[in-house]
Amino acid sequence: MATKRRKELSKKEVLKALEKGATSLTGIARHLGYRGSVGSSTTAAIRAALPDVEKRMPSSKIKTKRTVRPSGKSKSKSTGKHRRHPSNPFRESSNYALAFDCLASRPSGMRKDQWLAAYCEASGKDRKRAGYDIAVLMSAKGPSLTSERHRSCADGFVIERENDHVRLRT
Repeated sequence: MATKRRKELSKKEVLKALEKGATSLTGIARHLGYRGSVGSSTTAAIRAALPDVEKRMPSSKIKTKRTVRPSGKSKSKSTGKHRRHPSNPFRESSNYALAFDCLASRPSGMRKDQWLAAYCEASGKDRKRAGYDIAVLMSAKGPSLTSERHRSCADGFVIERENDHVRLRT
């Protein structure tokens, strides 16, 4: 198989490629005999030979701005039967926020296994992975709202634990 010999990369050859209808730097490189993907050094050499090469190319690829349709209200992720608690410190769409809301839906608190079951149902996670999220929230056990806790656990609440019963204090 005979290989095509590359032409000299000069201003004259680049202009010839443009006259023949090249619409991109890759098209110019193909006219000059390059094959495969065109590297950055080749495109830099084309730009060095003819600095205003982009302005001289026909604009066949017209880029248009995407139009964003205005919507009335931003839709938030539905959490099902657990409404967002007003003092929830986590991002609205995070799983930690959902676990927080599951416990906050019962002001008197609940057993930890009930909390885990409610969170599994709301998030769709299995018990093992849901348990990791619950453990992060359970790390907020100090006397103050800003006591030491897991680094992913936000300040502003405390989980009070009495045997197996957990209750949220904000």
